[in-house]
Amino acid sequence: MTVGKPIYHFTPPANWMNDPNGLIYYEGVIRERKACGSVPTQRLPTA
Repeated sequence: MTVGKPIYHFTPPANWMNDPNGLIYYEGVIRERKACGSVPTQRLPTA
């Protein structure tokens, strides 16, 4: 283990991912929930 690095680090198979929202244990599998997407956000008009 490298000093200063986490034991586990989640990375997507391609592209990018946002901040992880948490881990879920379901039916014997640990799953990670995260916000991700490839559609750019639109800026809302300001007054």
